[in-house]
Amino acid sequence: MRSSVPVPVAAVTMSVLLLAGCSEGGHGGPKPVEGATKGTAGASLGDFNGDGYDDFATAIRPTSASRGPLPARLAVVYGSAHGLDPRHRLVVDGAEDDYVGPLLRTDLDGDGFTDLVTARFRHGSSPRGERTGETVMLRGGPHGLAAPRPLRGGAAGFLALAVGDFDGDGTADLLASAADGRGAVRVLYGPFGSKAGPARTTP
Repeated sequence: MRSSVPVPVAAVTMSVLLLAGCSEGGHGGPKPVEGATKGTAGASLGDFNGDGYDDFATAIRPTSASRGPLPARLAVVYGSAHGLDPRHRLVVDGAEDDYVGPLLRTDLDGDGFTDLVTARFRHGSSPRGERTGETVMLRGGPHGLAAPRPLRGGAAGFLALAVGDFDGDGTADLLASAADGRGAVRVLYGPFGSKAGPARTTP
């Protein structure tokens, strides 16, 4: 289950070019994040670094002639007074990480900055190619998004599908499905503490 909104072809093309030229950047790839919406305080959820300009984020799956589809990477281009600034960017392209989305924007830790929450699979080094699924958060801040951090506690082994305030307490909650594909769905209720775990979970 993935969600997306249309993104101009030029923007997607720019992201592809950024990924091609930034594979060694290490700083922070298949569905665009939702467009900017307004939070409860009126701040735009499109703005990860709080500078007043919306930022673009997407996930792109490169291909190789010999290996076929490669793991999907995350790419973020920050906005400015003159539009998206390719000099100010973040690319997350860990060799073992495959970002499957959706990409969700929310203030998960309540610090006033928009965070990026998404799901990924990590491929192990065993001959069987085992992989584990998890939800990760990239914390927003004045310098942009931080490195991905897995959600712990009751979130372990679940892939985020949607975000909302499901119990009306003013904190962000996540709807997630089991990464093992067995169909289990869980609500992860905020607030999410300093150890990146939910306050409680329910089936």
